[in-house]
Parts: sequence; structure tokens; C-alpha cells
Amino acid sequence: MLVAAMLVVTGLAALTVGGDALVAGAGGLARRLGLPPLVVGITIVSFGTSAPELAVAVVAALEGSPDLAVGNVFGSNTFNVLVAAGAAAVVAPLTLSPTLWRRELPLVLVATLLVMGMGFSEGELARWEGAVLLAVLVSYVGWILARAFAGKEEVDDDVDEGGLEPEVAAALLTVGGAGVAVVLGGELGWATVTVTGGCLVLLGVAKVAKLLPQVAVFVIGMLFGMGLLVAGSDLLVDGASTLAFQLGVSEAVVGLTVVAIGTSAPELATTVAAARAGEADIAVGNALGSNLFNLLCVLGAASLITPIAFSQRFLLTDGWVALGATAVLIPLCFRDRVLGRRRGMVLVGAWVAYTMVLAFSAG
Repeated sequence: MLVAAMLVVTGLAALTVGGDALVAGAGGLARRLGLPPLVVGITIVSFGTSAPELAVAVVAALEGSPDLAVGNVFGSNTFNVLVAAGAAAVVAPLTLSPTLWRRELPLVLVATLLVMGMGFSEGELARWEGAVLLAVLVSYVGWILARAFAGKEEVDDDVDEGGLEPEVAAALLTVGGAGVAVVLGGELGWATVTVTGGCLVLLGVAKVAKLLPQVAVFVIGMLFGMGLLVAGSDLLVDGASTLAFQLGVSEAVVGLTVVAIGTSAPELATTVAAARAGEADIAVGNALGSNLFNLLCVLGAASLITPIAFSQRFLLTDGWVALGATAVLIPLCFRDRVLGRRRGMVLVGAWVAYTMVLAFSAG
């Protein structure tokens, strides 16, 4: 029990530092390459923060746990909008850009309906349907990147370039890695090696980072941020799942709650960090972009490996909750496209209510 609790704490610490590094690197890279922060948020950052969902879904599919894979995606998508975007709005009001409002928001709704329709048709996601989902994602990402490099995407001149401080990040990560080693000992040696090894490498490049082109520094920061987000999520999911299964919670509910929260923690950390840094497009773009990656890439890749069965509860309840969580942004922000603090609290409150219903139904 103590080990599981420490895994949760250590995972959250890694997610916090990783989110800050990823946002700083993404914002700086967008500025240097002339890319709109929104494009970076819905591509590079979204893919990096969706990596935990992809890993969980693939492993769950291979191990014959479809409820865990599907529940993780729908639960994560609900969490990303209601909690990640909601909490970020509480930290700092977020303005939804016209592009985000007209394009990404409707795309998430359409992608959710597409996955739900596929699940309804045969009761599962077949391999060819997974291939279709991946093809849609590749086409979408290729299209927006082509538009960005062609100068057809609006660039925000007020993007904060930010600046990575490798020495500070390395010091924080070294302390975190040492804490893992002391508490967990050899039980999770791979996790300790991953965290502390990353710290040593970061310390090594700290001295030469200032000699590199600034773009290289941003890329290094983004890579380490993504690595920490994946490692931190894995630690968090491992600890939280252990506690949940000890309480006898069903696989579907675990996927919708514990695993979804754990794998969505990168989105929460990154979105809040972006809001704190004034990167509204990265914050909201990351939440919606991650939902697109979850639906198209995570479920697409997992079902391409092996068909994924859809339980009736996802088709009748939880899938519609995920759809509604995104759709509610339309009436909530229709007048001024601003997600303010009060509206953010409404979103977080809605997620708390939904989770309480799941908890009571599980009990």
C-alpha cells in the first residue's frame, strides 16, 4: 500500500516538471519555426501527452482487456476537457482561437461519433476500422502542417519564447529520482534508472546547451518533457491501479477513472503549465488535440493489432458522456469564446459529479 502511494506521488512530481519542460520547449519551438502555438499544441504536444494512453491501450488489447483500453480513452477524453481544460481556465482564463473553435472542436465531436458508430455497427473495432482511424489522423496532421508551413495558419506574435533552465530541471529531477530509489529500492529498478538516468543526461547537456542553437535546446527540453510525462504516468497508473484493484473495482470503471486519470495527468500538467505561461492555444489545443489522438491513434493502433470489443456501457453511457463533455464547450463559450474561471469550475464540478456516479455504481 505504501509503495503504491509513493508511486502516485512520484508520478505526479515527474508529471509537473515534465509538463513545464514540454510547454516551454513547444512554445519556443513554435516561435523559432514560425509555427502557430495552436499547431504545436494539437500535434507535437498532443502526441507526446497521449503516449501513455497509447501504451495502455496496446498492452490492454494484447492482454485481452478491451474494457480497460476503451474505458481509458473515453475516460481520458472526458477528463481532458472537464478537468484539464477546466483547471487551466481556473488558473488563467483561456480564449479559444477562431481556428480552434471552427475546426478542432467539431473534429473531436465527429471523431467521437465515428468511433461510436463503428462500435455500434459490429460491437467491436475491427482491424480495417483501426486502419481507417489512423488514415484519418495522418491526413489531418499532414493537412494542418502543410497549411502551417504554407503560412495559412495565424501566428500569435505574443508567444512567450520561454527559456529552458537545464540545471534547475536536472536538480529537481535528481531529487525526484533519488526519492524513488530510496522508497522503492529494487522493486521498480527500471523506473529509478529511467528517472535518474534522464537526470544525469540532462546534467551532462546542461553545460553545452548554451552552445547549441536555441532550437536544439527547445527540442531537448521537449524530448525530456515527453519522457518524464510517460514515465510519470506509468508510475501513477501502476500505483493507482494497484490500489483500485485491491478494492475490487471493475475493469471498465478502473479504465474510466483510475487509469484515465493517470494517463491524462500529462494533459492536466501540460495544460495547466501552458495556462500559467500564457499559452492559451497550447493549453486548449493540447486538450482537444489529445482527444483526437486518443480516438484516432490510440484506438486505431490498438484495434489494428487486435480487434477491440465494445461493452454496452460504453455505447450507451460513457461514450456519450465523453461526447457531451466536448459538446458543452459550444454553449458555454458561444458568446465570447472565453473559458473563464467560473466556467472552468463548472467543468471540473461536472467531472466530479460524473465520477461520483461511477463510484456509487461500482460500489
